[in-house]
Amino acid sequence: MHPNERLLMREYEGRARGDMAAVAATLHDDVIWHVPGRSQISGTYRGKAEVMTYISARQELAGGTFQIKVEDVLANDEHGLVIASGQALRNGRAWQWRGHGLYRFRDDKVAECWLLPEDQYLFDEIWS
Repeated sequence: MHPNERLLMREYEGRARGDMAAVAATLHDDVIWHVPGRSQISGTYRGKAEVMTYISARQELAGGTFQIKVEDVLANDEHGLVIASGQALRNGRAWQWRGHGLYRFRDDKVAECWLLPEDQYLFDEIWS
């Protein structure tokens, strides 16, 4: 397994355990995180503090029910891709979706991530 595959697995495993320190340890200090769409969570988050606030806010919006199932991780020295599905309870409704993360690495950390929902309209509805 490539070291950056292990890095991404540590990020997602940390999120699954609610271990925000483990997640933060995978991020470069000046990480950039892109979330597309027009929902409450859409935007570009810059720096470790903003990204960690975004990750925590998403869990809060879902009342602690937000979960990601990692289906595959691919990575090399420069780029990574996480193929995943998610689920959460929001506004009294159970939601499921597929969304992926496209990553760029620097200094053995996550330097940038683009969230890629398969159905942007559904994603916006869930997080609005």
